[in-house]
Amino acid sequence: MKRLLFGIFCVLFCSVAQSAQIVNVEYIHKLIEQEHGITVPYNTDLHDPTVAVNMKYLLTTIDVANQMLSGESITDYGNSEYATTVATDTVATLEMVRDHVRNYKFFATTTPDTTSFSFTISASGVFHIDWGDGTRESYRKTNTTATTYSHEYADAGEYVIKIGGYRTGGNSLSFTNNLNLAKIDGSVGAIFSTIKNKNGSVSNPSFSGLFNGCTNLTGTIPPDLFRGIYGNFGTSAFGAVFKNCSGLTGNIPNNLFGDIYGNTAEALFAETFWNCSGLTGPIPDGLLGRFSGVARPSMFLRTFSGCSGLTGPIPKNLFGDIYGGAPHVFNSTFVDCKGLTGEIPDGLLGDFTTVTKSTNVTGMFSSTFSGCSGLTGAIPADLFKGYSVGLNLENMFSGCSGITEIPENLFAATFAEPVDCKFFRTFKGCSSLKSIPGDLFAGCTGTQRSQFYETFAGCSEITEVPENLFASIVGEPKAEIFFGTFSNCTNLVKIPSDLFGGLSGTPANGMFQQTFNGCASLESIPEKLFDNILTDTDAGFMFYYTFSGCSRLSGGSAKIKGKYLYEIWTDTASFHPFSHMYSGCTGLTDYADIPSNWK
Repeated sequence: MKRLLFGIFCVLFCSVAQSAQIVNVEYIHKLIEQEHGITVPYNTDLHDPTVAVNMKYLLTTIDVANQMLSGESITDYGNSEYATTVATDTVATLEMVRDHVRNYKFFATTTPDTTSFSFTISASGVFHIDWGDGTRESYRKTNTTATTYSHEYADAGEYVIKIGGYRTGGNSLSFTNNLNLAKIDGSVGAIFSTIKNKNGSVSNPSFSGLFNGCTNLTGTIPPDLFRGIYGNFGTSAFGAVFKNCSGLTGNIPNNLFGDIYGNTAEALFAETFWNCSGLTGPIPDGLLGRFSGVARPSMFLRTFSGCSGLTGPIPKNLFGDIYGGAPHVFNSTFVDCKGLTGEIPDGLLGDFTTVTKSTNVTGMFSSTFSGCSGLTGAIPADLFKGYSVGLNLENMFSGCSGITEIPENLFAATFAEPVDCKFFRTFKGCSSLKSIPGDLFAGCTGTQRSQFYETFAGCSEITEVPENLFASIVGEPKAEIFFGTFSNCTNLVKIPSDLFGGLSGTPANGMFQQTFNGCASLESIPEKLFDNILTDTDAGFMFYYTFSGCSRLSGGSAKIKGKYLYEIWTDTASFHPFSHMYSGCTGLTDYADIPSNWK
């Protein structure tokens, strides 16, 4: 207390040079009401509100304000050595009212076994802490260095810690990995608020990792948690705020980030609600604020990943008005949000007309909707509107078992010229898909490692693969290029003879490993299916389990240029590139001639 009061007296005496004005009774009371929202009764000994007041009156009034706010007498400034008859002015009064009225805005309840508690403040300003056991501290923090404030309790118990004050610069506070945090209430935004600068710009804090790893945190998210926060924010400002807070329950408040607007920022909402599996209800419309600008790296990386309790549709304008591309923007945004329902909204992911070949789009759409088994209907035809560079859609719709349709030209219509693309597990487990558009990959060219790795694996309703599906994929085979592409498509009956016609050249490791594994309804192997593959060498696992479990196959086994594969590659070692290629394919006409280790 003495340090804070001494600072105010420095302001008081310096204020003379600033031509500060002497204040009266009315000024003090109105200022307290303006700053802290309470009406302190006038001293009954002073009937005229225009009477000038001294430091003793000011400090005594602050004592009353603190008693009103706390419900008990917590300060005795009015009887301190600084409670003199020196007249107080506007500058000193404002400092005293802001610094010494203990208006606690944020409340943290501890777990019942708490014997110590700590948190970090990385902002400058004046901060008040009530540790919940009668210990109260105040600090004037003049730097923005991350400083840890700790308290030891005489007895283990549940305590309500109160924090008040105001930020003058820097960032905010952090409870990262605090396992003794059990519940939160109030507003951190009211303490670490947006500061308006003289030139009209604003200075905002960062709340990155605010409650990250607080696995014992339970209850609901306070609706006013970020009240007082508005405008533009910097890198990772709300990143990992509730990461791994699986004990949080209830709905996400409608206006939690509603006053945030302006330009985009890198990792702004990366991992904000990651693994908050206890949250329920719909994602509020406009939850993430109002943005306009170019997409920034990792901006929505894993934002709702693991929020399996969220329900209802995805709001159309959830990500604001963003455009362009950047690495990992939508990487794993909704992974395992099993309760989300309805169709993916048109235009959800923004406008990509400004994306060029020089744009780094690494992992931009990886696993965006992976595991969202409740999403239904068709994928929007314009989801990638304007996109004209190589797509990498690893796991993007994997596990979306309710999606029923892939639109014509979903990818192909956006390409100005052929580009390399990768579809690693893109539609794996989309068990309600009944067909694949024939031109789905038109415009994608070239070959890559694992390019169609399990792309349609587990799409059990697909009955036929269209002609020319991979016709534009031209070049030498790459390792695992068609690994498990149609594995466990249990209703697949027919595949075209030119399915892999664009491939030609030397075999690659695992190139057709498990491609049709588990396709129990497949009727025959087209004679020219692998005709462009060179036969002067082999590669590890190249036909490993390719047709394993295709129990309805009839006719001959696979050939190249009219010769059975086992007539070309005669090695019969116990472990080689053809192990279990025809396991369970007893209906093949040449089954008896197939080497035993191919079965």
